[in-house]
Amino acid sequence: MSSSPLNIKVKLIEPGGIKHDGETSATEQPRVSIQDYDAIANNVNFNKCFPAFSSAEQVAKLIYTAATDQSNQLRYTLGDEVIQMVTERQNYITDESFLTKMKKRVFNN
Repeated sequence: MSSSPLNIKVKLIEPGGIKHDGETSATEQPRVSIQDYDAIANNVNFNKCFPAFSSAEQVAKLIYTAATDQSNQLRYTLGDEVIQMVTERQNYITDESFLTKMKKRVFNN
């Protein structure tokens, strides 16, 4: 394992959605909604696009692992939805094709 001059390692934690009560995700809702966006917001906020959110305990364990494993691993992903998105992003050649895939997921078309 190579050493950096200041012995600093960078770790990227990608936990995805986190369950706030053991069952659902917590999202901040605007005080005023725009009706045209309601269907899209409901798909995202009620886990229809990415249903496999992780518990806070799982995220804490992942952070602890990243902080203490002494490896040079950069990315630590958790949650089926994040693993799926990262895999899809790596498999699509262009940003445009990836965005098309995400739009289909969110907009259901």
